[in-house]
Amino acid sequence: MFWLAGVIAMSGILIRRAMIACEGIDRSPAANLLMNDILIYCRKRMGVRSPVGLKISEDGTRPVVCGLLRPVIVVPRNLALTLGSRHLRDVLFHELAHVKHRDLWINLICNCVRVLYFYNPLLLAVNAVLQRLQDEAANEAVLDTIGDADHSYTRRLAEVATLGLKDPAPSLCVIAVA
Repeated sequence: MFWLAGVIAMSGILIRRAMIACEGIDRSPAANLLMNDILIYCRKRMGVRSPVGLKISEDGTRPVVCGLLRPVIVVPRNLALTLGSRHLRDVLFHELAHVKHRDLWINLICNCVRVLYFYNPLLLAVNAVLQRLQDEAANEAVLDTIGDADHSYTRRLAEVATLGLKDPAPSLCVIAVA
């Protein structure tokens, strides 16, 4: 009985978070033509054939990709206004690598397991390790695509992360891959 109540409660929380994320994405305006052109270029270089949207959000502190069937990359407005085209390109490459690796589907499976085994604290540690590995795999895919002899990709991503830390607002997409 306790387990069932926990599963229902955790499922409700997860569904509510997904609904909030979807509403936030729906409210967000589409990116401008230049940003979309950069996205098209990045999709071709990464070999991502499926359509991927690009939106600018008022909320959030870092770029994320959301959406299982129709992925959308969401770039916070504070970053969109300050990113140069090279920084934006690197961010888009990184998020497209998550799309290419189907990390959102993996996260869905992980969330379902966490709902079923909510009482197991070890799953929190496993989830944290998995997210770190997803980010490392995305970075490796980008480096394989663009090459980075002078480590400029790494520096630009660190600069983007620093910019994101300046805005402590809660992230728009709580069910996403950053």
